[in-house]
Amino acid sequence: MNVLEPRSLCILWCNDRLYVKSVLVDQMELPSRGKRNVDFSSKLCTPKREFAEIPNRGSASFYENNCGR
Repeated sequence: MNVLEPRSLCILWCNDRLYVKSVLVDQMELPSRGKRNVDFSSKLCTPKREFAEIPNRGSASFYENNCGR
């Protein structure tokens, strides 16, 4: 199940849209060589809008360094 699809979040009555303000991406910590264990975190936001309206089976673009308007 993809929890980011609007219809997967409801049972009886559904809004066919998701409203997303930002997405936070963090790198998973994997046991590997020490030089690859680097902290990585990135906040992605929508361009020119406060939020993205994502229709069912749709998509939206989120960009880095676009959150401080």
